[in-house]
Amino acid sequence: MKDRIKIQAWDKDLFNYLYANKISTLEQISRDLPKYNSKSSYIWRLWKLKKLGYLTGQYNEDHDGTNIYRVTKETYRKYLSRGAEPQIVLGSNAVPHDLDLVDIKSIISKSKKVRNYYTENMIQSWIDGNYKNLTPFKKLNADAAINVNVSDDNFWFGLEYEASVKSQKRYDELFSNFYFEDDIVAILYICKSKSIMKDLKKSESNIAGNNTKKIYYTTLDSLLDNNLVFENLDGMTIDLND
Repeated sequence: MKDRIKIQAWDKDLFNYLYANKISTLEQISRDLPKYNSKSSYIWRLWKLKKLGYLTGQYNEDHDGTNIYRVTKETYRKYLSRGAEPQIVLGSNAVPHDLDLVDIKSIISKSKKVRNYYTENMIQSWIDGNYKNLTPFKKLNADAAINVNVSDDNFWFGLEYEASVKSQKRYDELFSNFYFEDDIVAILYICKSKSIMKDLKKSESNIAGNNTKKIYYTTLDSLLDNNLVFENLDGMTIDLND
């Protein structure tokens, strides 16, 4: 990789952003990493970084031919590696799902109640001062984990996003893992549709029995409307609205 452009602080922020989220679109990058005054300036910078091998950008049919960006292996090694990472994932095997997670992170991380937001790649790859708190979410391959101040107390919650219906067996296994993991206080579950949420609630009810309910639900549409209230089967809520 030849440095025919100077890698600036914004570029390094972009590399971290792309790896943390796995992938992202131009619109998401310009929204979450504001720098330039025009869309054409973002396009030119991303094109240049791609041409020089810092990024890849491939058109994706699932998103109307949108260009999907990710960092390359060389960029990871030079700018992101912390040494001896247990897992490195570049790119996505579930593009629509992971692009929705970029939007979910953008919304939830803006809440003043949310102190930290760790994506799956951050949980699985990087070790920092919160490693012990993240261990149960690492074990269960959570989509994300967030550190939250609620009712004058501090909690770590898992976050999951369900974009399509899975098998009953898969749900039973998933909820069993959540309930048998004592270090998990709650999971915030975002569902692509109300029908998916209904299926999840039914599966949880079969597993949870009379136990305190750990799963708090909302829909993606509700979240995109900036309604950050999650509700469990017993009607209790976690409110991340400011």
